[in-house]
Amino acid sequence: MLTAPALVDALAIGYEVAHRLTTMYVDTRLGPYAKGYHKPSVYSVFGATSGVARLLGLSTTAVANALGIAASQSGGLRANFGTMTKPMHAGIANRTGVEAALLAGSGFTASTEALEQRFGWHDVICSGDGDLGTILDGLGDSYAIEEGLLFKLYPCCGANHYAIDGTIALLREAGLRETGRGADRRLDRTAQPRRGARLSVAENAIGRQILPGLPTSRRPSSTARSRSAPSPSRTSCGWPRSGTRSACTPMTICPRTGARIAVVTTDGVTIAREHMVLRGSLEDPMSWQELERKFRANVRGRIRPDAVDEVIAAISSLDKQNSLTTVTDPLLG
Repeated sequence: MLTAPALVDALAIGYEVAHRLTTMYVDTRLGPYAKGYHKPSVYSVFGATSGVARLLGLSTTAVANALGIAASQSGGLRANFGTMTKPMHAGIANRTGVEAALLAGSGFTASTEALEQRFGWHDVICSGDGDLGTILDGLGDSYAIEEGLLFKLYPCCGANHYAIDGTIALLREAGLRETGRGADRRLDRTAQPRRGARLSVAENAIGRQILPGLPTSRRPSSTARSRSAPSPSRTSCGWPRSGTRSACTPMTICPRTGARIAVVTTDGVTIAREHMVLRGSLEDPMSWQELERKFRANVRGRIRPDAVDEVIAAISSLDKQNSLTTVTDPLLG
């Protein structure tokens, strides 16, 4: 019987493997990502495979075969950012991990050196870039999961979370609780990304799922940026000038992890904020209550209300559960 502690162990192993592969580069935006691959598909596929292999208790050879199988299925294109396919990459990586481990456990073979050999994963996907030797540095001395986990507070691309966090904080601090329909339309038109609203700061910041009580746009979520959207003029410090209708525009003077937000009220007052610490990060972690609230929102209407309570109770004491069925059975309804 699969126990909850065994799952926790497997999760730690999977997280460690995926993390260590990224240490080949001083910046994870280099290597495969710079060439157009999406990172979860490139690295996490091996983490998922390792975790499932751990759960199944595969032999060393079987684990190597499983990683070889997974190597042939790593990928994922950044061209699909902004579409429904982008978040599917993570699902594909985990599905691949399960399939690869099960196949290897049943005797299916692959190259046991598929990661590092010629025409292997590092040679092809990574173009031979990055230092493979760093992957094993300090192995077993500490684990990446001990640093803590980052949770996504908002249902959109993580690259926008600083801006969303900052916008919500600014609106609350300034006491701006409502936006008129005209303002809503302006936000939608000027902030709509080229590939769809999954990457839209404004759409999420004013959406009911993020800040209850504020209206959401009634325009189709995948509408392209309006050609009539104005180009914002700027002050010397980079803020949009009072009276412009820009909701979110890229600024080169901002650091990689952070956002600057400026809101122009209907009476022409510009309110600005710089947001550098992200809710859900290691510096400002989400509370258990916030995680529970997000979980309840995600499963509302999909499983019984009493089943939601059962799952939350089981997860809150996961290390003490003798069987994972206390978590999975309520989820299955």
